Amino acid sequence: MAKNIILFLCAFLYVGFAPFDQSKSYAYRHSNSEYGYSVLIPKGLKARIDPPPLPQHGFRINLSTDADCFIWVDGSYNTLDWVNLQEAVDSHLEWLKQESTDYVKIRESLVRLDRLQAQRSIVRYKSSTTGKWMLQDLVLALRERKSEVGILYTCGLKTLESRYPKDKELFEKIIKSWELRSLPH
Repeated sequence: MAKNIILFLCAFLYVGFAPFDQSKSYAYRHSNSEYGYSVLIPKGLKARIDPPPLPQHGFRINLSTDADCFIWVDGSYNTLDWVNLQEAVDSHLEWLKQESTDYVKIRESLVRLDRLQAQRSIVRYKSSTTGKWMLQDLVLALRERKSEVGILYTCGLKTLESRYPKDKELFEKIIKSWELRSLPH
């Protein structure tokens, strides 16, 4: 019995601390049944997903060897109890503001993630760690659920300002392919 517990703990630690390169790669429609969404991974890109037993909220797509350039998609329970979408957006933008200098909101607009109303915010800022000029393009949607915690969906692009026109095209494909799915009971 003790031997089985030790083997389990060793396996858990090995998998739980697996290097990022060991995550799964996809080149097709990624479906997340736990949080009720799916999205198309554009051809030529690879989505990186943490291996189990780590949570399976979403994925990240690295756009260059520069660690600062990536797209991410996430579904998470609204554990911070944001009352509405604007409150969630304001919190996310405030977190970014705290990590940057010369923060300027370029544009905000209402968009859709499939059937859900979403808000898109584009922000230009200077990274306080690298000193590089960056753009963050953020799309958030809130899924209400009766008598249960809602789900916040996030699609984001973080990239160098000089790369934004090219990376924005890939990000737009991901946003347009995003689909709402039914949730497990």
